[in-house]
Amino acid sequence: MKLIDAARLVLKRKGLRNYFDYSDFVSPVRIESSTPDKVRLTFNVSFGRDGLVLAKPVRGVAEHEHLQQLLNDSITLPVRFMLDAERELYYNNHLFALLNAVIALEIVVSDTIRIIANCKGVSPSEINKFIQDVGLTGNIKATLRLLAPQEVVLPDDSIFAQCKSAITLRNNIMHQGQREVPENSVPGYLQNIETMFGFCEHLKTQYSKTQT
Repeated sequence: MKLIDAARLVLKRKGLRNYFDYSDFVSPVRIESSTPDKVRLTFNVSFGRDGLVLAKPVRGVAEHEHLQQLLNDSITLPVRFMLDAERELYYNNHLFALLNAVIALEIVVSDTIRIIANCKGVSPSEINKFIQDVGLTGNIKATLRLLAPQEVVLPDDSIFAQCKSAITLRNNIMHQGQREVPENSVPGYLQNIETMFGFCEHLKTQYSKTQT
């Protein structure tokens, strides 16, 4: 799974599905006997000891190095959820694309608030209670704005509004049993959520500079 996630991220293969063993690549071969009792035998094709090899096009050195770096380190949980969201969108599973994207957004926003509040000496229990009481929409609309240093440029109001709409839709799905989603809007939701990711990372970076 880690290799698949890394390949999705580095190679931009958004539709790359999850693979668990070689049988996902090559189906078992079935042989039917010519005898009257019609005996059927099934066996799997082995790939030998070398495993899988890269197919063309040949990838560049930078892509290989990036892929290796991700395999040596890790891919963060919100990035993995966003990769899942992009895969679901690729296959037109808009509902699950939205759910995965908003889960990723909630993790990123909550982690950003925790990191900054922890640096300010707020206890973990108080931080968690605040995050839960305010809720994801409130934390995006107000908390992130309040935590941003004066020199940080906030995202456009439309980005905040789009993230709020995605959250509302997620809540309707989870709490009201809504099944239909505005398919034409989901790609924009994902794009704006990724923009909010970048803002949160920028916010943490800028804040860390004030602590040094």
